Amino acid sequence: MGVIELFLGSLATGALAIMASMVLLIGWLHFSERRELGTVGWDPTAVFGRHWKLGIISLALVIFLFGFGLGFWFFSTRFHG
Repeated sequence: MGVIELFLGSLATGALAIMASMVLLIGWLHFSERRELGTVGWDPTAVFGRHWKLGIISLALVIFLFGFGLGFWFFSTRFHG
């Protein structure tokens, strides 16, 4: 397996990690909203502070890098080990 295939496999693993975490987040918000008695808005400023966009982008980047690193490790040990 070449370097390009290793990089593309790791990139795909990182993208799948982002997609899986977003599906879990949306599902959790959907089910937790159903359990509430009233409609309570989800305020990203209350969760992440004033710089909530930077917080969300940073969190997504960390999840992507974690998935990319795991994918890189997995594919490199599987095909070169």
